[in-house]
Amino acid sequence: MDTESCLQPDSATHLEIVEFSHRGLVRENNEDHILVKSFRTVQTNAQSVLLAILADGVGGHRAGEVASCIAVDSIAASVQACENLDHPESLLEEAFIRANQEIVQQSQDNESQKGMGTTCVSALIIGRKLYMANIGDSRLYLLRNREISQLTFDHTWLEELSEGGLSGSTKISRSHPLAHVLIRYLGSTEPIQVDLRIRLSGTKSAEEMRNLQGMNLEAGDILLLNSDGISDLLTDEEIKENLLKRNWDQSAKRLVFCALKKGGHDNASVIVIRIPADLKKKKT
Repeated sequence: MDTESCLQPDSATHLEIVEFSHRGLVRENNEDHILVKSFRTVQTNAQSVLLAILADGVGGHRAGEVASCIAVDSIAASVQACENLDHPESLLEEAFIRANQEIVQQSQDNESQKGMGTTCVSALIIGRKLYMANIGDSRLYLLRNREISQLTFDHTWLEELSEGGLSGSTKISRSHPLAHVLIRYLGSTEPIQVDLRIRLSGTKSAEEMRNLQGMNLEAGDILLLNSDGISDLLTDEEIKENLLKRNWDQSAKRLVFCALKKGGHDNASVIVIRIPADLKKKKT
């Protein structure tokens, strides 16, 4: 007997959302995939739930496009089928692991897709509480009180070294040929480590950062999920300036077009979520 999901799809959302994706000026196809879905809990005091996922695929012959599509669809299906929301961060972690298995299976079954993989970042917002997970170098930012914070860690060779892989006296340039090589991604035949840390000023240990899961979002907060086609070309300050400009509903396109003006060497995708003063639902 199948267990019943605790979530039902909802045609309305309690948050303000804009999204945009572009293949860039160099790539022949877009290997990014983005998805935003609204749900409501089936319990008596129903809560509004928003799931946002962004994946940036890697692999030749359009295989990266396949990997990112599998990741987004698989994670969304896992969340939608959940039996409860007692531990949302664990739900995301398990969803990432399942997506990894599906990508590996697909690559093993198709010679042209061997070695494909994808980054992934996801935000699950239950009411005003934020839960998140990531793997790779797609990012989640928080803009609060005109201050921007990168909540995720990049799982690249450079970031790994800066976190303690080398002595403090060793400097590695971002232009180093291995600087942006991914050390974590979906599509790995080895067991993956999904990152559940939330990086905010004042938090130091990994345990402290994981304990921020379920942090309260405030009215006016803006969350940004983006692929590295944005963050490789725009500084945090430039990202902030674009998010703070008037015509907020154009912020997603503004960020992407700003990256295109700087060369657009990669696919560029963003999901922007704003927390309103009230949580009255709006049609999606």
